[in-house]
Amino acid sequence: MAVLNSNLMRFLLIASLLLSACANLESTANDLVENSAIQEVTGAGESTNDASDTASEAQGKGESNLQVTPTLSVTNEPTEEPTIVEEATPSPTAEDSKEASPTPEPTEESSPTPEITPTVTSIPEPTPLPVSITSKTADMLLIMGGEFEMGEEASRLLEECALFREGCDEGWFSSSQPIHLVQIKPFYLDVYEVTNEAFLEFLNGLEDVEAGCEGQLCFNESDSQIEADGEGQYVVDESFFEHPLAGATWYGASAYCEWRDARLPTEAEWELAASWDSENGNKSFYPWGDEFDGSAINYCDVNCEETHASSEFDDGFANTAPVGSYENGRSPVGAYDMAGNVWEWVNDWFDDEYYRQSPEANPGGSEDGDSKVVRGGSWIDTGNFAATSVRFPAPPVESGNSIGFRCAVNAIPEEEVLAQAPEEEPTAEVVEEVAEETTEEATAEVVEEVAEETTEEATEEVVEEVAEETTEEATEEVAEETTEEAAAEDSETPPAPVSINCDLYPGVDNGDTYIVGACDWLTKIANSLGVSYSALLAANPQIQDPNLIYPGQVLNMPPRPDASGSPPPSTSPPDSPQPPTPQPPQPPGGGLGG
Repeated sequence: MAVLNSNLMRFLLIASLLLSACANLESTANDLVENSAIQEVTGAGESTNDASDTASEAQGKGESNLQVTPTLSVTNEPTEEPTIVEEATPSPTAEDSKEASPTPEPTEESSPTPEITPTVTSIPEPTPLPVSITSKTADMLLIMGGEFEMGEEASRLLEECALFREGCDEGWFSSSQPIHLVQIKPFYLDVYEVTNEAFLEFLNGLEDVEAGCEGQLCFNESDSQIEADGEGQYVVDESFFEHPLAGATWYGASAYCEWRDARLPTEAEWELAASWDSENGNKSFYPWGDEFDGSAINYCDVNCEETHASSEFDDGFANTAPVGSYENGRSPVGAYDMAGNVWEWVNDWFDDEYYRQSPEANPGGSEDGDSKVVRGGSWIDTGNFAATSVRFPAPPVESGNSIGFRCAVNAIPEEEVLAQAPEEEPTAEVVEEVAEETTEEATAEVVEEVAEETTEEATEEVVEEVAEETTEEATEEVAEETTEEAAAEDSETPPAPVSINCDLYPGVDNGDTYIVGACDWLTKIANSLGVSYSALLAANPQIQDPNLIYPGQVLNMPPRPDASGSPPPSTSPPDSPQPPTPQPPQPPGGGLGG
């Protein structure tokens, strides 16, 4: 029994020692765990960036990268040391890596030099233009415009004139030179000259024929096949319905075209339509070609009563012919009667020197003047005046039985042309051009807009460079332009227009003689006194140049049918008028070019 108790006491003592040792071991283990956790927390911040970089590099190489995160697991077994179990967790994604990567700061060495490049904006496809349209009752054809050579050398026109008549003067053709390039935008043009029938509706709608066209005379009945019916209306014989209208002043022609929502063509448009073959890139001397063809035109042939009449051809008409009668005389674009039949008013003021200073794009003639331009020749003129480059002046208040017209319409309205223009961001050249035309303040604004796309440092450099260049260039250009303009004004100041009072100095009919008035010319005198132009010229052999007669000059009168000396009523259309003296040189004869 005593021995048993002794053994029991020993066992309890050993057990107590074991329990104490276990407790110490557990305490030590807990201390290790805490120290390990503190080390993990301390090193976690340092390893995060390295782990992220490693993950990003591995993912960029296509590898499957996992970040290893240490996790502690502690057992209660006193004899085992605590172990660290490694568990695999997903690595950061590519987006996480991008967010974690710092953005590098730009340096002076790495800042690129800004390059200004235009941004091309696509142009919307325009709606195809119709090849023909109708303006009221008139058919119009599309002319696509483009670049062509306008004008002709006076020497070439003089050579052609000499084939038809004597006494040709190179001065008649000086205004048609030099040959120069012109760019024309698309437009529509009447296929035919305006007819008597077409003009009647407009004429009968006028409240005042005498002053109803911009305050000027619209129409002169004595120069036309249209007549007043005595009841306030105008009529024309049906046989003349399709003949070209004659007797309208330039103001009347312009008003008629406006009534049709159209306009008179510019001189450049007219010449392009008369001569230019866009398919072959060729200009013709006459609408149909480079050689004259009397069967393609109504001009002064065997049916004409003038002394310069040609006996080689018979066009079938003594004066005007129905429009469109000469199929083989059509121009390259398909317009009829661009040569012969009647001269045609165009919109431009006449300037003998205009071709030497004409703008290249869509020229519209001088800003003002005393005469308008007529084109194309007529039934009373020799064939050479139907050449597509021949141009002559006529006062806008003039009417004549050999002057007519046709109308034109813009193919593309101005607002549509502007809307179709591509928008571009300003290039360096644009910046310089704009800066040269603006003040320094405007230049700075343009530079600021361009510089917005660059860095602040580059912006300052661009501002300084562009501002310096544009300011210097603008100053030099303005100085040069001012000097040139001042010199041009001093050397090219046009003379003041001559004002003629026709009522103050009228012509005087003395029966056997006639005293020339301030606004008389031979054709007008012959018509007003009822004698033929040829007879009047024959009775006055002292006249060397029929185009040069002077106020106060005494003319011999040929015998007249009426013994009393009063002019008989005209039974045929009067001859085409010439501009009154003084005017630029005109070819002699019965018409503007006749």
